[in-house]
Amino acid sequence: ETANIMYKNKNWQGVIFFCEEALKINEKNLSYICEPFAWGSRPYDLLAISHYQCGNYKKSLEYAKKALIKEPDNARLKDNVTAIENKCNESE
Repeated sequence: ETANIMYKNKNWQGVIFFCEEALKINEKNLSYICEPFAWGSRPYDLLAISHYQCGNYKKSLEYAKKALIKEPDNARLKDNVTAIENKCNESE
């Protein structure tokens, strides 16, 4: 949830920090506060967006691809991968 607040405030470094911390959690807790989105594409998607905003295009692409693996039919995630790939090619 904190990463979502950071995202809304465009605090990209905060998003990166909290999403990376969230991804360190390997076991799904049976608590009611364990939100399903935390185990899907959302942390990777937020990381991709935040790294992109910070100009870290290769890292952004890495996370965008991981988000797409979690949700392979998501058109927005597919478009993000394509857009980030294009940006990576431009910056090389």
